Formats: sequence, structure tokens, C-alpha cells
Amino acid sequence: MKSQDLLDQMQELSIHHAFAEEGSLEKDELTKELNELKGRLLSEADSLGHWVLRLKAEAGAMDAHANEYQKIADGYKQKSRSISKTLDYIMCNIIHPVFQELASKDKTGKLALKSSGKTFRVAATKQVAVDDIDKIPQEYKRIETKPDKKALKKAIEAGTIIEGAWISITHKLRLY
Repeated sequence: MKSQDLLDQMQELSIHHAFAEEGSLEKDELTKELNELKGRLLSEADSLGHWVLRLKAEAGAMDAHANEYQKIADGYKQKSRSISKTLDYIMCNIIHPVFQELASKDKTGKLALKSSGKTFRVAATKQVAVDDIDKIPQEYKRIETKPDKKALKKAIEAGTIIEGAWISITHKLRLY
């Protein structure tokens, strides 16, 4: 039986229990049934609590390794930047001045410069460059507007009424 079904059944029994005569057999039976339902609900809550604690432990283990993963990701970004800068240097200072003179077509028909074991190709990519954003027509701009939630909270808590914003209070069950 689902938790909601148990709660519904418990609510119905509670109503009957409230109207049953004190000391009657019916009241005793209803009390016994209500206690059984409470026990089943508590057992279900306990099972779910174990599941939550397991998830918290897994999340904690992930968090413990997050710093290591961040270092790896930062190292990857640093290596990628180094690769890009080195390729830019090779392109601008070494290959570009002599490329047209020394390059030959490779088997794909593209110009390539071969050295000992390496083949350099120059790939042309198209990118839009913007010199002055103010001169760009509005239809080609994206504008994002986001509320400053920290400033809003501070103002509302100070007593300022701001239409369209309010302090929302949420309740979360914590398990220890």
C-alpha cells in the first residue's frame, strides 16, 4: 500500500475514532488499527530515511573527489590553451611566411606543409567579428535580463514593496 493510501486510511480511522464512545470495543479496535497504521508509516519513513542517507553518503563521496576532478578539468583547459597558442605561434611566425612557397597539395587536394613526420594544414574558418556593438541593428542582438535576487531580498527584508517579487519560504526535511 502506498504512503498516501495509508495516510487516507489513517485520516478516515481518526474521524471514526474521534466519534467512538470512550471505553467501547469499537474505540479499542480503532485505536489498535491506528497504531498499526502509524507503525507502517514510520517503517516506510525509516526505509526512505535509509535510502536518503545512502544518497547523502554517495553525494559526499562525489564531493570529496570534486576537487580532484576540477584540477583535472583545469589542467585540460590549460593544456588546450597551450596547444592553441602554440599552433597560433607556428602559424603566424613559422608557417605563414613560407607556406605558399613550400606547401604542396596532399592526397585530399588541400595545401599542406610537410616536415619530418608532421603535416601542417591551414584551415580557414569563418567567424563574425564585431567592432562596435552599438552599430549592430537590434534584430541581431541578444539581450538577457535577470533579476538581482540578492538585492531584491535585501530590499524586501528592509521593508520595500517590489511588485513581482516576494520572499518565498520553503521547508526541507533534514535527515541526520
